[in-house]
This record gives sequence, structure tokens and C-alpha cells, in this order.
Amino acid sequence: MTGSVTLTASGPAPAGGSALDELLYPVGLEEFRAHYWHRRPIHLSGWSGRFAGLFDREALARVIRRQRELRISVRVSGDHEGDDGGAAAHVLIDGDDVVDRLRSGTSVCVDPVDRADARVAALAQELRAGLGHLGPVSVKAYLSTPGFGFNTHFDAQVVTTVQIEGCKRWRVSPEPGVAFPAANAFLDGTGTVRYNGRTPASLAPWERPGVNRDSFVEVLLQPGDVLCLPAGTWHEAKASGGDSLALNFSFAPLDIPELLFELVRPALQEHTAWRSGMSGPQPLAELASRATELATALRQLAADSDVTTQRLAEALTRAPGRSIGTQPAAAGHA
Repeated sequence: MTGSVTLTASGPAPAGGSALDELLYPVGLEEFRAHYWHRRPIHLSGWSGRFAGLFDREALARVIRRQRELRISVRVSGDHEGDDGGAAAHVLIDGDDVVDRLRSGTSVCVDPVDRADARVAALAQELRAGLGHLGPVSVKAYLSTPGFGFNTHFDAQVVTTVQIEGCKRWRVSPEPGVAFPAANAFLDGTGTVRYNGRTPASLAPWERPGVNRDSFVEVLLQPGDVLCLPAGTWHEAKASGGDSLALNFSFAPLDIPELLFELVRPALQEHTAWRSGMSGPQPLAELASRATELATALRQLAADSDVTTQRLAEALTRAPGRSIGTQPAAAGHA
């Protein structure tokens, strides 16, 4: 093990601050943004009443009851302390089966909680605004029985966990294994890095990190604690000493290439060549012509800051949920 990532509050946050101020205490927002956000893990050890009234098992049960109505995913994982295997894919289940699954031992992931819980949704949007995050934010709930959780993996989003009930023991890499990965990844049973939805041959050299699990830092999350991991940070987590209930706020990056193309798409599609596809005898020449036209459209977009600002705001309002690396049926956050 290497150095600690824990900062401990001497008491509750001062009254009158924002929800984000309370979540980050004892670290201030500017310090958090300068030294931790997107950079390195931080465990903020809090106080037992920090998240009082935010969420509990009854709230989770209400969310699960609306599974079909709101298209909420309920998944389970069989990863268990001591099995030392690769992170398994989540298995989709019906919400009516959760009690039986918990009785047998498992970790249940309910996603997205904010679709069915107004308090959680309001907090998610307040955190998004306070951090100036332009990508989507979604919230998962994890209820894990003793020893269950998730084996070693990383996510393509910032993972911010708030511990509601019980304890969960985490092991995290002291820095991201891959900075801003384009997809989630896990270690298989042989210790090989595997990306969800990717073949090994498709990976670039920067996507093939070495993994030194001996360097991981151990953190015990207790009620009122916060753990924030940059995208690409290796982690594993298992409930410790009893059941664990936590909320996970996932801050996914905005897909910049997709957004840029959305901004220039209307002008390009005024031309039949952009609507007809490619079917001519010289497809490479045709593609080169389209690329030149795209570059011209992007230069024009950059030259008019007023129009760009307006259209950017419109695009973000229309499509707040698009991101890279979001794979809801794959191995996910612990």
C-alpha cells in the first residue's frame, strides 16, 4: 500500500454553504478543482448525519417499484471478497427478485435512481452546476450484502460515491491507470486489462496500462463519507461487516466530436451531397471533398463566437445525456 487519500473533517460543515460545499467539506471547491477533480482520488471522511434525509432503503424500494414505468435497470453482481477474479458483467433482473437475491448474497445496482427520486435528481443537478460540469450526470444506488461488491475495474466517468448506510472497503489506484479512457475496463482472471465492447486488437498503446495492485490504497467508507475517483482510476469495493447502501454520482464527459458535428450538421445537410451518402466511382475522392467542407464549416463556426455560444447552449439543452463510455449493462461502479 502507498500513501493515504483520506482527509477527515473535524466536525460538520459550517452552516449556510451549498450542497456541494457540504459534500466536499473539509476541502474547499477551488482546492478540490485544482488538486483532485480529474486528477487523483480523494476520500472525504465525514460525519454520520451528513446525508440524513437524502436516501435510504425505503427510497430504494420506491425506485425499484417504478422499474418498468421509468425503464430503470436493476442488475446484480456475484463478485465476492476473496474470489480474486475478473470483474463480472452485471446481470439484469426483475425488481421483484431483489429480496431473494439479497438473501443469497449479492450486490444490487439500480440505475438511474435520479429518474425516480426528486431529492437525488436535484442534488445531482446542483453538483453538476457547482462543478461546472458540461457532461451528463446520473446516479446509481448500490445495495451490497457482506463481502459482495465489484472486482478490479475502472470507469470512463468520474465516480463519486456517498456512503449512506453500512461500510464498504475500497482499494483504489493512487492515480488514474488511464487518463480519460474512452470505455470502461476491468481485469480478467489472468490480470489482463479488458475493455467493455472492445477487442484487444482495437486498443491503442495508451489504452494498455500496466496495473500494480500492490500500489492500491485501502479506504473504508462509513456513513457520511465521500469518495471521488477520476475517470480511469482502478478500484474494487466490497461491503464490510454488514450490508452497504451507497449512491454513486457518475459525471460522464461530454462527447466533443459529436457535439461539434451537431453544431455544423444543419448547414451541411442543406447540400444533397451530405444527405445522399457515397455511391460514386471514386469514394475516396468524395470523402476527401466532404472532409474539406467539414473543415470549412468548423472554421466558420469558430470565427463567429456569438453564434457558437448560442448554438452550444441550445445543443447542451437538447442533449444533456450524451457522453462517451456509458455502457449501462457492463461491469460498473462499485
